[in-house]
Amino acid sequence: MLIKKVIAFRTIPFPHTGRHIHEVILGVLNEYSVVPKFFSLSFDNASANVSAIDYFQRSFVHPYPEYSKLFHVRCACHIIHLVVYDAIKVINETDNLDFIRKIRNAVLYITRSPTRLQYFKKSCTTFALKPRSFVLDTETRWNSTYMMLKSVEGYETVILDVLNDSDFELDMIDFENCKVFTNFLGVFYTATKKLSGVYYPTTCIVLNQLYNIAAAFKECRDSRLYGRVVKLMEEKYLRYWEEMPPLFLLGSIMDPWKKIVGTVALLEGIAELFGIPCLDNFFYVNEMLLKLFNHYRSTYGSNVQTTVVAQSNFAEQDPSERLLSTTSSTTDLGGTSNTSFISELVRYLELDISVFFGNSALGRQFDIMQFWSTHGSSFPVLQIMARDLLTPPVSTVASESCFSMSGRILSKKRSRPAPDTLEALVCSKDCNAARKRRQEFKDSYVEVFSNLDS
Repeated sequence: MLIKKVIAFRTIPFPHTGRHIHEVILGVLNEYSVVPKFFSLSFDNASANVSAIDYFQRSFVHPYPEYSKLFHVRCACHIIHLVVYDAIKVINETDNLDFIRKIRNAVLYITRSPTRLQYFKKSCTTFALKPRSFVLDTETRWNSTYMMLKSVEGYETVILDVLNDSDFELDMIDFENCKVFTNFLGVFYTATKKLSGVYYPTTCIVLNQLYNIAAAFKECRDSRLYGRVVKLMEEKYLRYWEEMPPLFLLGSIMDPWKKIVGTVALLEGIAELFGIPCLDNFFYVNEMLLKLFNHYRSTYGSNVQTTVVAQSNFAEQDPSERLLSTTSSTTDLGGTSNTSFISELVRYLELDISVFFGNSALGRQFDIMQFWSTHGSSFPVLQIMARDLLTPPVSTVASESCFSMSGRILSKKRSRPAPDTLEALVCSKDCNAARKRRQEFKDSYVEVFSNLDS
């Protein structure tokens, strides 16, 4: 299983340049003697962070020539945020799409007055609905906007009834537009939740989520209302992911349900949904996999042993699952020279995974870490590859949330502890959460909006 730990909380000297970030992180890695185990670094797109990556790549001389392409992981959730935030900004600036502002103002209008709030609850009873509360969103947090829009679903008639004697320009067509857009945003919200996970690998599922987002784009691309918005979102998406990060491809191949065939099917599916050439074709992915496997084989091959595979037991599909269910899970490497040298890789790529887990398609409860732990002895070199390729997080959301200390570590009465004391508090708090397996990212808005009916 994956283990997450906060091992340091250091002050970075001003100015917060890439060089200073690199020096502080490298100092921590040396302090814990984990530099030889350091595989990748997940950062958001802040310019200082990108600059720090250059310093790291100059610091490490890695025998694998393509290592630099695997080292830097851009936070996928941060990119999704940029894609969606741009869309919401355009909607707020477009007169015939300004339903978000109208609904936000309506919620504010109802909740700011005890009299109107009382009338709203009475109207809910009249329309046989359970009275509920409403919470305003934070305009810079698109997920809170999504949840605010979701919270008004089913209460459209009641809200319009309360606004009946006011000057609000809100009508049912605004709610209909809202529902379409909210369903569209749901794909991004689901992707963000899944890619923010802590206790399961995310490099092997990120392609699935990017395919689902591409499918949502195609569905709304020709919309009379949202065509312009979707076009802007697609441009931002392709800016970062037209050429997929190699770690996403190799992590996907380490999923025995996909391997090369499923991975390429997702890549080609994404390209087809956008109507663009597929830059990462089968031959490119195959060559990249062979190079990395040969490197691991030469590094670890003499220290591992192979055993026989043992069988074990295995569980509304999303668009990526429907696509993968139509592809074969086996692969023929074809014109590969020195087949004996890569026999382990061939056996894995030709493995029929349904032999182990039945014909339950992709099996929702499939635990990829357990698979490599149980069956990895049959593929010893690939098991080490899987360890390195599956552990990097594709999101920094959970890591950033653990440093949110307001009200938990820092307070009005304890606002200026010494740096060493603060570091000890942060690390011990995370250590305790790790022991209880409670380090998952908890969105404060989810808790607030989940209690609207209480």
